[in-house]
Amino acid sequence: MASVLVVDDNPVNLRVCRLILERYGHVVETETSPVAVLTRMATQVPDLLITDLMMPVLDGIELTRQIRALPTGRDLPIIVLTARGEESDQDRAMEAGATDFLTKPVSSGVLTAAVNDALGNLTPDPSPLLDSNREG
Repeated sequence: MASVLVVDDNPVNLRVCRLILERYGHVVETETSPVAVLTRMATQVPDLLITDLMMPVLDGIELTRQIRALPTGRDLPIIVLTARGEESDQDRAMEAGATDFLTKPVSSGVLTAAVNDALGNLTPDPSPLLDSNREG
């Protein structure tokens, strides 16, 4: 499947995203620092980025803007995943270049649908869920 980079300053949120996305076969890397993400983008570009909105030093809006300014980030799908659900936050994220905007808490179905949509895969593969529910 796809390589997904998730950036959030909260380790619990990173763990939840990793568990959901790995269950669907994605290769997930996590980062707590948006500044580190910008450095990483010079050499390692994921298939998709998921970013929190509220982070210290550099928020998700500014991270999205800066990624869009990079040659490697112009076409990168970026999903903003945040606890802030105000319409103005969504407008700012989309104006900065976000592909999608989701609010926390997010269900695994909504997150995987957004990821698959951003990647161009409109139908998620349910087989990892089926396999993980089998006893053995």
